[in-house]
Amino acid sequence: MDLLEIRTEFVKQSGRYDLVIDTTSYADNGADYFINSGQDYLDRQGVVVPESEGRIIKTIFPDDYYIEFQERCRVIKDVWANNATDRVHLEKVDWDELRDLYDSPIADISTGAPLYYTLAKLREIDVADKDSIGIFINYTKSSSYDYRGILILPPVDEAFDIEIFGKFYQKKLTLDADENFWSIETPSTLITAALRQVEISYRNIKARGEWEEIIRKDLIDIDMDIVEEKMTDIEEMGDGYE
Repeated sequence: MDLLEIRTEFVKQSGRYDLVIDTTSYADNGADYFINSGQDYLDRQGVVVPESEGRIIKTIFPDDYYIEFQERCRVIKDVWANNATDRVHLEKVDWDELRDLYDSPIADISTGAPLYYTLAKLREIDVADKDSIGIFINYTKSSSYDYRGILILPPVDEAFDIEIFGKFYQKKLTLDADENFWSIETPSTLITAALRQVEISYRNIKARGEWEEIIRKDLIDIDMDIVEEKMTDIEEMGDGYE
């Protein structure tokens, strides 16, 4: 089902016809908020469905040491750096460790092939004087709420493609024809999650719990299918080597 079909069924099941413009076009008048927030709820439940995991590839240029992106990444799991001849797995370090490794001003740090990464602390509180004494490893943004980022050290000596592997929210449903895993493979679960969000808006704890129980059972079934598929692949490989 695409977003228009999901929205239409959601409105019919909820009885919230005020959330669409009319019952001819079923154009959005607030319904999509509940659908997308319900979708985000499903993504956070821990079931790794197809499309939960993905990668971003960004190019970093000579002397640079950070990557920023706006894709809706929930968890950064792995980072690789590729140039024309090599592929390097970057070691994750925490912020304090990175500062200990590279405690000199940026101008004094030798460039080279990337070795380490850490999650960037992008939020600015009061950073007006951050470069007044010397320019050290840091990267912030005045508006960071929808950004994620990583710092990569040492600063690179040539261009590298940086592959960031992680868990991502499903594609947000915006246009009537939009689709994603939840809307195609298990639209009833997505609609149920949207109905749960409506009950939250009413502060109806009992009804919310009832929808959550239905969702929980749906997700167990989905997870069992995914586990069986993975085990089938492993068993078939094992059979081939007997």
